Amino acid sequence: MYKLMILSFFIGCLIFLRVILPIKSKWKWAAAVPLALAALKFPIIRVIGGPKLFAPTVPGWVILGGGWLYAAMMFFFFLLLVYELVRYFAFKKISKEKHRKYDMWSHLGILSVVTVIVSIGVYNTIPIPKITNYTVRVKDLPPQASGLRIAVLADLHADPLTGEKRIAGMVRRTMEQNADVIAIVGDMVDGSVERTGPSVAPLKDLKAKYGVYAVSGNHEYYSGYDKWRKEFQRLGLNMLDNKNVVLDCGVAIAGVPDRAARRRVPPTPSLNEALKGIPEKTPVVLLAHRPDVANQAAYKKGVVLQLSGHTHGGMAPFLKQIVANMNEGFVSGLYKIKDTVLIVSNGSGIWNGFPVRLCVPAEIIVVTLK
Repeated sequence: MYKLMILSFFIGCLIFLRVILPIKSKWKWAAAVPLALAALKFPIIRVIGGPKLFAPTVPGWVILGGGWLYAAMMFFFFLLLVYELVRYFAFKKISKEKHRKYDMWSHLGILSVVTVIVSIGVYNTIPIPKITNYTVRVKDLPPQASGLRIAVLADLHADPLTGEKRIAGMVRRTMEQNADVIAIVGDMVDGSVERTGPSVAPLKDLKAKYGVYAVSGNHEYYSGYDKWRKEFQRLGLNMLDNKNVVLDCGVAIAGVPDRAARRRVPPTPSLNEALKGIPEKTPVVLLAHRPDVANQAAYKKGVVLQLSGHTHGGMAPFLKQIVANMNEGFVSGLYKIKDTVLIVSNGSGIWNGFPVRLCVPAEIIVVTLK
């Protein structure tokens, strides 16, 4: 997280030096204020919102406003880089005065575009997630398991922005799918049990023929997983911390906790423990918050499908490849690794640190095994 703080501050400084400082007006210092708020967003939130950086004790509108400013700064920076490349190659023979004029109008144009894009991106986080259907063909699937439907929720991020009403909407839409199994693949909460508990209360209404299963994400550990584990279990979620359950239909559901557990709350993730005791030739559906677990899971006997989240689908087209590179090439959709199918959800909620979705809608996934 400190790396992100440093990067944000560095980007803010570059924008200030290139765009704001050359302005020949006393109003440039007024323009520097929102830039400073964006560049220093995370330290400011930490100071006013308490030690839980990903779950600050501040009103929802503060979180949303800070997220909007931060996203606007990042989008402005990337468009500024594009403009600088065009400027370098296309405007070489133009006088300095014309350069200054072109810069001023171009920067205003970029700012206008960014304002529209980020506002649309924030608005896109409001609707209840759409349904995305996948059919996965499994070799030697028991006949009684053919047609098994698994509904997948990911990255709910319940907090002052994603409250009880929105979580209840996700629950209703999930229940409408009449799935045989419901899986939640981590990052359910941002905040303490005492503060965020009411927001996730609707999860108790999740019901399925073979049960509701979940694994932890990194944000559960930032929010105090020792307490949350008990709360999730109270709500009826079967937490698969290196555990598995063999369903009556002959398919096993296994899960591993997020690797953030290594520095915080045991148990640490162990695929061997998660798959322990599963009978030979039993197809295994693995729940793991981070998709890169598939690079190890694909070499474990029986793992035919892994369900993951964490990436939010990249959040926006120009970010998609960056997020993929941070997750060993996985970002959204279906992948095949050896005989294992990996499905990565775009996420059902949104992280308050970057509350933007552009061309990457939130989703509830429904997987049918054949």
